[in-house]
Amino acid sequence: MAYEVIARKWRPLNFDQLLGQEHISQTLKNAITNKRLSHAFLFTGPRGTGKTSASRILAKTLRCENNSKLSKAEPCNACDQCLKITAGQSLDVLEIDGASNNGVDAIREIRETIKYMPSSGTYKLYIIDEVHMLSNSAFNALLKTLEEPPPHVIFILATTEVQKIPDTVLSRCQRFDFRRISISVISQHLENICKQENITPDKQSLFLIAKHGEGSMRDSQSLLDQVITFSGKTLSLEKSIQILGLTPRELLNLSLEVFVTAEVEKSKSLIENLSQSSVDPKVFLGELIEEIRHLLLIKTCPSNVENLIPLSVNDQEHLSGVAKKLSHKQIYFLFKEALNAYEDCSKMPDPFMILEFFLLKLPYQIHNLENFSTTVGATQTKSFAALNTAGPKASAVKNSTQTLDKNKNATMASAPTNSFSEQPDFAYYWTSLVKKIASINPPLSSKLSHTFLQTVENKIIKIGVPKSHEFLLEEFSDKNFTKKLKNYIKTFWNRDYDLEFFLSYATEHQKSLSGQIQQQEEAETTELQNKVDQNDLVQQIKKELGINVKSIKKIKN
Repeated sequence: MAYEVIARKWRPLNFDQLLGQEHISQTLKNAITNKRLSHAFLFTGPRGTGKTSASRILAKTLRCENNSKLSKAEPCNACDQCLKITAGQSLDVLEIDGASNNGVDAIREIRETIKYMPSSGTYKLYIIDEVHMLSNSAFNALLKTLEEPPPHVIFILATTEVQKIPDTVLSRCQRFDFRRISISVISQHLENICKQENITPDKQSLFLIAKHGEGSMRDSQSLLDQVITFSGKTLSLEKSIQILGLTPRELLNLSLEVFVTAEVEKSKSLIENLSQSSVDPKVFLGELIEEIRHLLLIKTCPSNVENLIPLSVNDQEHLSGVAKKLSHKQIYFLFKEALNAYEDCSKMPDPFMILEFFLLKLPYQIHNLENFSTTVGATQTKSFAALNTAGPKASAVKNSTQTLDKNKNATMASAPTNSFSEQPDFAYYWTSLVKKIASINPPLSSKLSHTFLQTVENKIIKIGVPKSHEFLLEEFSDKNFTKKLKNYIKTFWNRDYDLEFFLSYATEHQKSLSGQIQQQEEAETTELQNKVDQNDLVQQIKKELGINVKSIKKIKN
């Protein structure tokens, strides 16, 4: 007798065996016993989650010879009809592959045959798998039949890509969404299969297989079949990792130690081990990103580690120890850099080079990140603290020609009579803010570039709008506009400010923001030029090579 693979041998035969889809099983069972059956069902969800199995179980239940009155919600799996449907030999349960029968002719054939009564029993069922593969003409031909089929006909449509199905078809079906099956449910089921097959299971191996199955029971069973073929009657974690092409756990642990200790020798040892084990760099980085996610979860919710992280107790304890040695900021930085390296692997002919560079540079960057951030943060805090007290208060008079609704967030203050109240520190940060906004929201930044900063007092930023751009006042008064701008200020400055825009008849020396930005950039360029001219190394190179510095450009990180 030919060997039958585990995925086919252990296919669910009744609703109770349909694991991870209890919400669907119960609904279908209730529909059968209460005789509230729809004429068309749509089963949608990821591959290997039970859509085709549920279709067959429903068909067997409706055509079971021992359940002709539908008093039971399960098939007997012993009568002639149940056995024929299980074997795919029933004349009244037609399974159609939508991928290979996607033309209008196949649908016309269905329309011709549905008028005939079933050869036996009450219902005739049409199961169309991968229904999203049907052509537009085929869908159109199916519409009328799907809306008003004969009383003895039930359609069951199954798909993994429900977004490709026309709304006109969706509205005619009762939809059931199949979910990815949890790792614990799959792992437990694989353990039961191993016991029935006289295989000595290793729980960590089964957990790894279930995790690699990505919520698909069929994929997990196929992987189990492959691992059993390789390992024999006794499963082991090492062989499972080897056959699945995954990264050995000790290499993942070593990589985390490298980030904590920042020892160059450990980095070199890790790179050498990865090279010898022929690990796919992209696979390794993908698994490393997941480990970093685990570190963040442990750091954030240390009391709920067992429920959040699907790993063994030993691995959880090891990750907890690593998490204690890294700050939140370091973990965020590590995640971002690992994600960038993962994406860069697809761009290089030799992705291992990306991995090697990543493992050599990152430990140093992580341990210098904290000092750098602390220094910069302290400087910014000091500067911003000075803003609230710096600068004289500007006197103002009523401007009768322009008023804005007081209820709006962006209120128009009275136009000042005196000259521009200079606050050089704040002007620098304001122009820097607008440049940062330009990289995220260019239209908003462009509008702000036509304004100028007047004063900052009592956590209120007063911004002047020149007469030439009076039309912008209406937009600046919009709640959505001011909300966005306040959010940017909160994000970049970590401060809350209110905003006031006013129409200004300012003289030419009151520069718009675009002029301030240009002036700031010119000042920065001049400062860089002076630093270069005073640098001994640059002067030595100029002297030895006989060259001159023509231009200096600041490169953004």
